[in-house]
Amino acid sequence: MLVSIEQLKSLEEIHLDENHLSGSIPSSITNLSKLTYLALQRNKIVGSIPIEIGLLQSLTTLYLDDNQLTGSIPMSTGNLTKLTHLGLSKNKLVGSIPNKIGQLKCLTSLYLLGNHPIGSVPVSIRQLKSLEEIDLDGNYLSGSILASIGNLTSLANFSLFTNNITGSLPP
Repeated sequence: MLVSIEQLKSLEEIHLDENHLSGSIPSSITNLSKLTYLALQRNKIVGSIPIEIGLLQSLTTLYLDDNQLTGSIPMSTGNLTKLTHLGLSKNKLVGSIPNKIGQLKCLTSLYLLGNHPIGSVPVSIRQLKSLEEIDLDGNYLSGSILASIGNLTSLANFSLFTNNITGSLPP
């Protein structure tokens, strides 16, 4: 008898990075209410990030880097209030970075490099007081560097190279 993954109600961690997985992320993954760690990076996963991802309230780490994900970063990502690490780099994500990202108060690292988001860095990022690393390299972000970035006193790595950032350096 085969058991589907969503029936593993006690599952807390999924480490399936660096394989040859294909297909899309099933929305039924959100049935894993105890899931704290989801690592699917460096696979061949396609499609969009399910909107339902925001239902994984226990999630602290989400690594979906280096796949072939498309679409935008779901607004529901802002519901992952226990999230400390968010890695969505090297996909084909478009649209703007959701302003709800400022609700991720526990976030220490944010990696969105090598995608295609547009617009400016959301103002709400200044609310992420625990943020230590932010890497937004190689995107299509525009606007200026927020003056309030200086309020992120835990920030050790801030990288925005190869974007369309303009203006002057904030004090």
